[in-house]
Amino acid sequence: MKKVLALMAAATVISGSAFADGAVNLTTWDSGKPIYYLTSGTLAGGSGFYAQVLSGGVPIVSTTPGVGNTFAIDTDGNFDAGFGMATGIAPSTSGELTLRVWKGTSTYDPTAPQAQVSWNQVIGDNPAAPTLPVPASLNIPSSLTIVAVPEPSTIALGMLGAAALLIRRRK
Repeated sequence: MKKVLALMAAATVISGSAFADGAVNLTTWDSGKPIYYLTSGTLAGGSGFYAQVLSGGVPIVSTTPGVGNTFAIDTDGNFDAGFGMATGIAPSTSGELTLRVWKGTSTYDPTAPQAQVSWNQVIGDNPAAPTLPVPASLNIPSSLTIVAVPEPSTIALGMLGAAALLIRRRK
């Protein structure tokens, strides 16, 4: 019986540490890498530009009341949404984060002009701890440029037109 209790206690400790959440600053200010729109060097921002930070494919929700998991990009190409908890990444361990940005509605649309980058970094401690440690800042590897991604129907129509030109040229 003692062995069973010891095994259950060990499994609880292991599973509790495996599913701990680490804190991340949800801001691009600290990285010094703003988000751009198209290739003209124009900063993305203002109305219609949004971002999400994902952990394990799931958007991280800001702990700031009313912010949620989608952040508006300021006119200077940055966003600041406080901090959030990266699910499944224990504090002081390395985990993969993804930043995706798009232009359009505040709900992510995979057909909208967009950009995405993923990277690994060490995640911070939980800010709710008594010592209030600073969450890990986003260590974004490069500036992002939002580009227009054509819809599949546009690509198919273009291929159909190219095929028609080749057939006409043969005649």
